[in-house]
Amino acid sequence: MAALAAELANNAAYYRRAGEEKLRHLAAWSDSRRAEAEQLVPATRRLREMYLRAMAAAAEEDEVEPEDVLVHMAAMEFLEEVYDEMGIQEAGAAARACEVDAAARAPGGCGARFAEKHAKRAEMLRRGAAGFEGRPGEGEEKVVGAALREYAALVEAQCGDAEALVAKMVSSPFWRVWRHVNLLKPTGGT
Repeated sequence: MAALAAELANNAAYYRRAGEEKLRHLAAWSDSRRAEAEQLVPATRRLREMYLRAMAAAAEEDEVEPEDVLVHMAAMEFLEEVYDEMGIQEAGAAARACEVDAAARAPGGCGARFAEKHAKRAEMLRRGAAGFEGRPGEGEEKVVGAALREYAALVEAQCGDAEALVAKMVSSPFWRVWRHVNLLKPTGGT
């Protein structure tokens, strides 16, 4: 019995050391992930700011209407959304292009759901605008903030009528190129 007790004590000490070693390993791994996350936060903020500045400047620099910029962006996202809803990988989309186009145009279908999702962009733009407008000074930040607020208002207006938004997206240059690449014949309105 004493030998069994000594063996159990020895095994317990072994597993305790192994458990402690495993916990130290997990703690080191966790610390390394935390350090990576701490580096990613400022990089993500810089990327977000760069994206918002580029979006605010796009219409002015490219002499494009802000609504056209938003429709183009929405059309790209909408196509991905239609692919997702239909369970299509982008590589296999050409074979089912007619189905994708019909699903995108279906009244009350994924276009309505996309409009609800797209409307959330207005809130993101308002938060970005508030971040720029909240900075000290009267310079470029205020201009960027005002442009982002204008975009937010346009997004809300676009999403107010889901069918009109879908009609704009499927008649956009992006969608027309997609149709051409997939060798679809034009349909009414495009």
